[in-house]
Amino acid sequence: MIYDSTNLRIHVPKMSFCIFPPEWGAFGCGHLSCFLAVRLKTLVCLPVIMVDEKTILIAAAIAFLGFIGVSLLNPGLGVTTDDERIEDGCLAGGHSGGTIVRHDHIHVDIFIEDENGVMQHVSPLTDVGAGSPEDPLNSPCMRYIHTHTPMPHSTTGDQETTAYLHIETPTALEIELRHWFMIWGQEFSETNLMGYDTGETHEIVVTYNGEPVEDYMSLLIEEGVQDDIIKIEYRSKVA
Repeated sequence: MIYDSTNLRIHVPKMSFCIFPPEWGAFGCGHLSCFLAVRLKTLVCLPVIMVDEKTILIAAAIAFLGFIGVSLLNPGLGVTTDDERIEDGCLAGGHSGGTIVRHDHIHVDIFIEDENGVMQHVSPLTDVGAGSPEDPLNSPCMRYIHTHTPMPHSTTGDQETTAYLHIETPTALEIELRHWFMIWGQEFSETNLMGYDTGETHEIVVTYNGEPVEDYMSLLIEEGVQDDIIKIEYRSKVA
């Protein structure tokens, strides 16, 4: 014990400690640097952690794992736009975990005209973006827009539509038709549908409940919808 008359404090011998098992080596080890403040009649102790290369590597690994954990619990972390949040967002725990502020459904039915001028129906999609073992996207989680079991619409008879979309978000987000194609990983623009370019001979025609949609790249899917249908056709231009 050393008495410091200038600062009126008494230094106490260092006390070593380790907060992890011995096999972790020096990581988490250090000592307490303590002194007795005479005027305040208070024992003050400050931890001093030993730092070496191994300590830095282990700390970095723990920080990285912590970031991954926080990212899974907060799917909007690290992104700045709604497009990014929707495209990359995950529902923590799927249907049963976390908070879901909207849960809507809408049919999307897609037809592609082949080289013989015959409209071909794009086959119904099962579990796309659902995060299940059958998910063709191999999603690590359930996405904000996804499919489960295909279903027919009242206007399609017994024929199941291409996609019966489930829209579920943990925060208020404006979902547009194009967002589904972003998650699905398929091309969708004013000049291309799923790899088919319009060029001078073809066009993309979109209807919503049978009504033509001109600006389909900004087509908003309103909250509360359950049985509406969007029809998308790649076809020859009508003279």
